[in-house]
Amino acid sequence: MGETLSKLFVPLHSLPGLYDLPDQCIEPQAYGISLDPTFGGIVQLMFLGLVYGFVLYQASNMIADGSELLLLLPEVAPIVGSVVIPVLGALPDSAVILFSGLGDIHEAKEQLQVGVGALAGSTIMLLTIPWTLSIVAGRVSISKSSGRCCYAKPANAPASWKKLRGDEKNPWRNTGVEADAQAMRSGARNIGLTAISYLIIQGAAFAYKRGDDPEAGLAAHEKVFAAIGLILCTALFLRYLYKQVRGSKDDKVLQNIVDDKRAYALKSGMLSLQGAFFNTLSSEFGNSQQSGLLESEHRKQRFESVVRKFFRQYDVNGDDSIDAHELQLLLADLHIQHTKENLNNFMNEMDTDGDGKIHFTEFLDSMIKLVKPKGSDAAAQNTSRYGSNGSTVRSDVADDQLDELMEHHVNNSPSAVRRNIESQRGQLARAMSSSAERNGDQEAQSGDGDNADNDEEEEEEVPEDLADLPPEKQRRIIIFRSFRLMITGTVLVLLFSDAMVDVMGQMGKVLGISSFYISFILAPLASNASEFIASYSYALKKTSKTVTISLTSLTGAAIMNNTLCLGVFLALVYFRGLAWEFSAETISILFVESCMIFVAYQRVQTLRMAVFVFSLFPLSLVIVYVLENVFGLD
Repeated sequence: MGETLSKLFVPLHSLPGLYDLPDQCIEPQAYGISLDPTFGGIVQLMFLGLVYGFVLYQASNMIADGSELLLLLPEVAPIVGSVVIPVLGALPDSAVILFSGLGDIHEAKEQLQVGVGALAGSTIMLLTIPWTLSIVAGRVSISKSSGRCCYAKPANAPASWKKLRGDEKNPWRNTGVEADAQAMRSGARNIGLTAISYLIIQGAAFAYKRGDDPEAGLAAHEKVFAAIGLILCTALFLRYLYKQVRGSKDDKVLQNIVDDKRAYALKSGMLSLQGAFFNTLSSEFGNSQQSGLLESEHRKQRFESVVRKFFRQYDVNGDDSIDAHELQLLLADLHIQHTKENLNNFMNEMDTDGDGKIHFTEFLDSMIKLVKPKGSDAAAQNTSRYGSNGSTVRSDVADDQLDELMEHHVNNSPSAVRRNIESQRGQLARAMSSSAERNGDQEAQSGDGDNADNDEEEEEEVPEDLADLPPEKQRRIIIFRSFRLMITGTVLVLLFSDAMVDVMGQMGKVLGISSFYISFILAPLASNASEFIASYSYALKKTSKTVTISLTSLTGAAIMNNTLCLGVFLALVYFRGLAWEFSAETISILFVESCMIFVAYQRVQTLRMAVFVFSLFPLSLVIVYVLENVFGLD
């Protein structure tokens, strides 16, 4: 398979200035042909590596973006978040490892250096560099009295209070992050458990290396242990996925990720409010009477957390209410279609106490009625007033006529209203930005545990293309886009992984260094860039929730490497009769994972600890070099 795919790309031996040899040339020196590559040849090789790496980077992002789109579908979000995203995230590394062992058997040892470099580099880099960046980006001041991170504003704090003070005398010890202890320790335990497979195959390599003829029988002796390790990797992989699925509906970290994606989809125009919570009543358990928003306090709280992110932006004076002018802007940002004529209908329906203002509880109750699916009395009554997207319709309109009416309303929505909304939004921008932190602090003081974060959101702009469509069409387009991205990304990964393996192997030859070091650096940059960006972006929001999401995603990626990626490697060792000659690399991986298990168990991770975590990355390379060149390990 690898040889077939290689024919689709530029043959490296024909690059001018690299190894431009006649096809039948057995002794090139006899023809006066030099095997030494020129500078131009090396530049061409690196350019190819840059192109292939960029394609793999884009393919990895496509897979990640496509799988994350499915988080917007409530009925599959738990499975997607707990299984699909972690597995697809490990796909690029698995492909590089697989193709590194599918070449000519005589070159397998050299090619496997690329595979083990991808395995070690991905595991170690994900546990060090993005972890460090998450601490640096997400750090806040640490209370001297309690030793906890200052995420919530104290009751007696001055108006100038900030999560990260600028006058810390010792920021290395007095600033840091604090993630959910239970989630972090669970991830750390799973890293330790899944690392056992390394010990099995490495123990066999140490034992049989001492034989009289180690090279001749090493692969044969290790074959049984490679099979045992492969079975264990598979069992641990399935165990991890089972536990993830089983606990997905109660997994607070996963729920926070899903809610964050919903809020982003609403803000960007990808979904309307009704589309974001479409069929939430009946999607998870198949019984609307048991799992509805109104019947489930837990689900109502999750719905409330998303809606509040928008509501509080327009509560300029912080009194937990908005007026008619602000309501118009709020509904526009929630992508609920309306006109000036029926804005009064919204106001009258929501303002149940008649004081001329809409308090959050009133607004929340109205939004719950709006997103309830057809069939419930409240939903039918609400649809008769506003329509599925907020437009005024008659109560006796049939479903198909209602869909046509909604489409007509969308396609003919007054552009003047939208332009007016855009101009009015600028008038509130300054007031909203000045009050955003105050409103978040008020929410933090009144909340508990998980709600005690100031969930400040970054403004992200995405073209509005779906929010004005009916919910059913929104969902269909999201599913189509998701599968299109995932399939395209997977095809590109399978096509370009083999070419990238060849380039990295050739780089090691022309530069005179082991291709392990080349792959250790380049492979993770191409295949794991999405994890880098996502973890850093979450940490920037400086809340305990988002820091937990950031760090647990990295531990999850390490677990996938210890099971899925290592399993692929052991399958190559077993089925192709190869030897496990990567003792130095294995020791380096286990050393870094042991250190990170200790770090993950720390309740507060300071900036000083971030320096320690970052130092593990270059230290791991030093360990490999010393073990190979000083102690003679393979």
